Amino acid sequence: REAIDLQSAELGDAPSDPVILSRLGVMYSNLATALEASGEPSQSMQEMRKAIDCQQAAIKLDHEAPQTQSFLLQHMASLLRSQIKQRRWRDVDRTIEEYRTTAMMHPQQMISAARVLAELATVTPQNQCHDQLSDSTIALLVSARDAGMKLDPSLIRSAPFAAFSQHPKFRRVVQP
Repeated sequence: REAIDLQSAELGDAPSDPVILSRLGVMYSNLATALEASGEPSQSMQEMRKAIDCQQAAIKLDHEAPQTQSFLLQHMASLLRSQIKQRRWRDVDRTIEEYRTTAMMHPQQMISAARVLAELATVTPQNQCHDQLSDSTIALLVSARDAGMKLDPSLIRSAPFAAFSQHPKFRRVVQP
């Protein structure tokens, strides 16, 4: 928390510095991870939301920062994992949509983002969030393919996509 206070003070001197904003986001994410590990999931999710807000602000200042985009998706995935663990399904619905939309703005990240959603779908109980995770996984793969990214048919055999191998939409997307 002291490091966050120091970084926030530095940001006060340069509120439009995307590097400092991104660094602050990483610090909030680290705090969120520690809080989750110590059994404080609600506080953890609040801190992870701050991490996401920092990364989004940094991206608004520098659209071409690939590391910041990667951090943003990592923070969103962490938030999704926490929400799923806590069975906060309404929050999960919103975060899935935010994650998918963010990933689609960064074509180079779409396949790895789809992999994260596929992993989450395999550990999520069969309910509307499971379907949304599955649909969003496939939507990201379709978008990646449409953006010219090569989808190797070996995706069908690789974890975490193995659970999707019999899904007709998935098979159509990854087949040449």
